[in-house]
This record gives sequence, C-alpha cells and structure tokens, in this order.
Amino acid sequence: MKNKIFVLSLFAIFIFAKPEFSIGQTDSLAKIKLQIGFVPQHIIHHGVRIDIEPVFKNKKHSILISPQFFFDEVELEYDQNPRYYDNTINYEKLMGAGIGLHHKIFAHYFNSNTAAIYFAYGGEYVHFAMDYKNWEWTEYTDEGLQYLEYKLIPIQQNTDRIRVDMFIGVQFNYAENLFLDFYMGTGGVYSISKVDPSTVKVRFKNDMYDYAFTGIYIPIGFRFGLRF
Repeated sequence: MKNKIFVLSLFAIFIFAKPEFSIGQTDSLAKIKLQIGFVPQHIIHHGVRIDIEPVFKNKKHSILISPQFFFDEVELEYDQNPRYYDNTINYEKLMGAGIGLHHKIFAHYFNSNTAAIYFAYGGEYVHFAMDYKNWEWTEYTDEGLQYLEYKLIPIQQNTDRIRVDMFIGVQFNYAENLFLDFYMGTGGVYSISKVDPSTVKVRFKNDMYDYAFTGIYIPIGFRFGLRF
C-alpha cells in the first residue's frame, strides 16, 4: 500500500506542475544529449528501474538502456497442516536483476517546444531468484528402515524472464530540463523457471506483470526524469 501511495504522489507532482514552454527554449533543448528517467510503477513490484537514454545528434532517435533491480523480504506464517499458508505474497525472499534495450524514433524533432510523440521497440531480460517453503514428501532412514515424511522444505525458484515489445508514447518537456513520459503498447513475455526439487509447481505466474509469467504482455505506464 505504501508503495502505491508513493507512486501516485510522484505522478501527481508532475501532472499538476505547469510546463514552462517558450520560444527561447529551442536553442537549449537542441543541446540535449542524454535523458535519465525513473519508472515509479516498478516500485509496486518491489523493483527499481532507471532509464539511461543517449540521444542521437539529429534528435530524432535515441537508445533506451534500462537496468533493473528487485528485492523484497517477507515474514510468512506456515500452517501446521500439510499445505502452504494462504498468502497473497508467497515468497520469503525475492532478488532480481536485468536490463532492457529499446530504440526510440521520434515523430518530430526531439527539441520541439511541444510534446514529442515517439515509437519504440526492443526487449528486456531479467533473472529472478525466489525463496519459499513448500510441502513435499521426503525420505529418511531410521534404524535401517526407509520412511516418507510430508513436511515443509526450503525451495529456491530461479526464473529467466524475456520480454519483447513495441509501444508508442508522448513526452512532455517540463521547464527546461525535466520531462514526463506516458507510453502504451503490446508485446510478449517468455519465462523459463528452474525449481529444486523439480516436483514443486512453478509459482508467480498469475498475470502479465508477474515474475514468471509467459504470454501476452502490455507495456503501459509513465516515467519522469532529467535532461542533460
């Protein structure tokens, strides 16, 4: 809940701020060579994404490089009955890291005093490691005899997630060195998960923004940042 409030607060700051466009801005905007952006909706999924965007000389193209990091720890309660405790977050620890790469093409000049419309295509790769416990049959030996016991055992699920997508967006240049960017598109995501032991069912694949989802992906969101 705190993450969502933080994201909405950041969004409101830029929505209600007044963009300051003027004719004299063109010369300074033409000197822009780099944008650094922050994508706040990643916080909802316990992640941080920073966009590093070098701009080509002609101001009609840019390359979007997006390093991403994820981390979360949760104290879970486990029922003594042979089942996993019903919890909306069913991992104890989440770690992830990856990178995205997109080519952006602006419909008109990047240094325009008005909003800049663009098209982008590319993809990303992220590796996740998630720790949790699961009820499993395990073998043990007592006085030379083998027995089976149903108990909670620690599990680590490693997932490699690959996304490819394309989207359109509109960028508003606030003041002289600030920007706000809205985007929406379509794409696909494919996840490969390895779990030890292999009998455990792969988790975290309920929706298109989940850590181990495979299927249609719709990139939609906003970002803001600085221009240099």
